[in-house]
This record gives sequence, C-alpha cells and structure tokens, in this order.
Amino acid sequence: MRDLLSVRSYSKAIRQHKHAYHQLVLPLQGFIEITLDNNPLNVRIGECCVISKNQTHSFQADEKSRFIVADLDELPLNFAHQDIALFSISPPLKSYLYFLDTQLQHLANKELENHCLALFKRLLENQNLDHQKDKRIEKVLHEIHKELNKKWTLAQLADIACLSLSQFKSVFQHNMKMPPMQYLIKVRMEKAHALLVHTDTPLAIIAEQVGYNDASTFGKRFAHYFGQPPLTYAKSHT
Repeated sequence: MRDLLSVRSYSKAIRQHKHAYHQLVLPLQGFIEITLDNNPLNVRIGECCVISKNQTHSFQADEKSRFIVADLDELPLNFAHQDIALFSISPPLKSYLYFLDTQLQHLANKELENHCLALFKRLLENQNLDHQKDKRIEKVLHEIHKELNKKWTLAQLADIACLSLSQFKSVFQHNMKMPPMQYLIKVRMEKAHALLVHTDTPLAIIAEQVGYNDASTFGKRFAHYFGQPPLTYAKSHT
C-alpha cells in the first residue's frame, strides 16, 4: 500500500519523473507549474492536480510554496473513467488541507494519519469534477462564498467577472449549468441547512449570515427550497 499524505516544497529547478501510483498535488501556499503530456498547468490554491499512475510529468515551484501531496494506489470511484488533470476543490476540502498541514508537521502517529487519509478520501468523493471553470467565474464564486451574507446583484457579480451583464449570465450558465441567482440561492440554502442541523445558531442570525434581512423572508425561501420551515426541518434532522 502506497497511500500517503505529506507536506512538500519544491524548487525552481525543473524535474521530470513518473511513479507507479496516482499523485494529487494541492497547494497550501503559492503555486506549482506541472506539465502533463506536454500540457502545462499552473496549479494554484483552491485547485488539485491529478497525476495518473505511470504518467510522465515535469514540475517546478518557488521554494516558498508548499503543498499537500497525496500518493494513492487507487483514486475514488467518482474519478473512474474521467480524464481529469485539474479541478477546483470544495471549501471544506480546502479548509481540511490547512488542518493536515498543522497535524502532519506536529506529530508522527500512524493511526491518526490513517484517519486523516480516510477523511481526505471521503472529501475527494464529494468533489465536483466537472470541466475546469472559467477563471472569471471562479473569481465570482470565491467572492460569493467569502461574503454569502452580502446583498449581491447581477451587476455586482458581472463587474467582478469583468463581463457585461449579458456575457456574464451566458458564461455563468455555461460553467455552472444554472443561472447566477439560482446558484446564489442554492449555496445560501446549503449553508443555512448546515447551520440549522449542526449548530445552535438562532434563526435570525442564520438568516443574516446567508443574506436575508429578516427570519420571515428567510423562512419562506427555506420552506420553498426544502419543503419544510427551518425549525421543523432542523428538528426532523437531529
């Protein structure tokens, strides 16, 4: 079994090799240039590069850059039959990487490392492996998730993407398979659902945290989305 998580740094010197296991590279700080099959990729924070078994690759990075590297004998089932070289990771996995950075450098404990690896694999199974998103849309998604409580308008989101309103709606739809405002509602409801089920945050505060001025408006939106009022839904899922 090769399965292993580690924290690594590289140098600006270009290196080339291959190995008999899959390797995932996820930046913690800085970025890395990886070339796969003559296809150069700049892998940045919030992204994961997938290097397949026996795939020759070259790489270089600034010495100050750091990465979580996962060596895996097998990839999760959701990677099967997909030619994936680079994808954007979810906020939970991105946060988990920084925990791994601290834990792996704090203590060598095989049992704990196995648990860390198991959770890493579970988070991988939940990744959206759709085509790599347009960088302009990635920027918009980053801002939405960073300030989910903000009263976003289409014009503000289009400005972030540096696109006209009509261009933005078209590019967003192509990348996310849904209109911008539908996506905004989706992520707000998912966040509200998590807060209701896993915390004791008051309903009014949850409403504010996901961008609603009052609990009544939020409650109606939540009930429309999940089919139950927030408090009823929370009780049925605890």
